[in-house]
Amino acid sequence: MRAVKIVGAVVLGIVLVVALAIGAVMMLGDPVIARFIERHGSGLLGREVRIGGAFHIGWGRPIRVSAEDVHVANAEWGSAPEMLALQRLELDIEPWPLLRFKYVVPRLALTGPKLLLEKSPDGTGNWNFFAAKAATPQKRTQFPDLHRFAVGGGVFTWHNQETNATTALSFAELQLEAPDTTSPIAIAAKGDFQRVP
Repeated sequence: MRAVKIVGAVVLGIVLVVALAIGAVMMLGDPVIARFIERHGSGLLGREVRIGGAFHIGWGRPIRVSAEDVHVANAEWGSAPEMLALQRLELDIEPWPLLRFKYVVPRLALTGPKLLLEKSPDGTGNWNFFAAKAATPQKRTQFPDLHRFAVGGGVFTWHNQETNATTALSFAELQLEAPDTTSPIAIAAKGDFQRVP
């Protein structure tokens, strides 16, 4: 459940920052929007957010955002420099609900994500972001209305520095689908747990 909340907080942060960028710099072009997202995403999380590759917004219905080589830095005490690295992110957002501050996301797809969640020896989680705590959804209805979430070639690692225990999940593919906020979530996955299929 904690991983779902963390993914929800990250998705909400991405959606909020993209929504603000759309209104402010629509006419200035993709590179300016990418820098805006890096700067404000870093400020929101209290960690460096970097887009190292191509970034593009397709203005239409839905608005299609793609970014390559995306990175979010880990906590200073973390066992690795990055908490999250993505080869590619693809995000669809319905434009009209944004006018009512509602976030309808028909599709979020991550290619090659590497997510490291860990606790420090004193029990602090690396997901405790600087300014994102207040924005973290508490109920499912507060999450962005995400219809489809897909992961290709992902790795999720949980590391507890208190016990030095590590759990690793790798996904050849993972799909979560929910047509609306009241429907059950359908999950399909193929991968390894602790290197066992």
